[in-house]
Amino acid sequence: MGEHPILFSGEMVRAILAGRKTETRRVIKPQPPNDTAYPMLWEDEFGPKPHLWINASDGGEYDTGGFMPWFGCPFGKPGDLLWVRETWQPYFHPSSIDKMGEQGILYVADGMKKECELARDCWHPSRVGKARPSIHMPKWACRLWLRGTGVRVERLHDITETVVRAEGVIVGGGYDWHKEYLGVFRRLWNKLNAKRGYGWDMNPWVWVIQFERVENERHE
Repeated sequence: MGEHPILFSGEMVRAILAGRKTETRRVIKPQPPNDTAYPMLWEDEFGPKPHLWINASDGGEYDTGGFMPWFGCPFGKPGDLLWVRETWQPYFHPSSIDKMGEQGILYVADGMKKECELARDCWHPSRVGKARPSIHMPKWACRLWLRGTGVRVERLHDITETVVRAEGVIVGGGYDWHKEYLGVFRRLWNKLNAKRGYGWDMNPWVWVIQFERVENERHE
């Protein structure tokens, strides 16, 4: 069983904590090299490998386009653990004890109103350090662990108005609420990925990772 880091925005961290989010879509890098290529599931004598794919052409032949003929999901296979990286702040307090000595943790997704798990006493803003980006969160600071339950590859536009609810988005509850979910997800996707060249209109190939939350344990 492997362990892999995965980044989530504060909004999506809250969705996971609330039990609304059970899957995530991440851009495949590199994308298949041309319009006729598509990812194909890798399978051997032991069965299909949902986390391993190859670049294939419409003719059924390998089309590496200069890339490796197979590529693996950076978030592992079903059964692997994902430890969530989120924006965090060090919290200095004499009563907090962990690997950093007198340093606890505040999580920005909590709105900075909740004390860290390791320090229950009142705190003062002067004791809160500078916010650290999620990419710089070490594993020991992680509070949220997930277990992968499924991995597949599809085009971004393959998401349906029913499945999109598993992405954890919230809508206003209007008459056509199915389409509302899809619209909110599309805006969220563009906010996170358009500036990287993978906006909704590009319809990129994506990893679809399904997961469930597991008991919070500090893994070494």
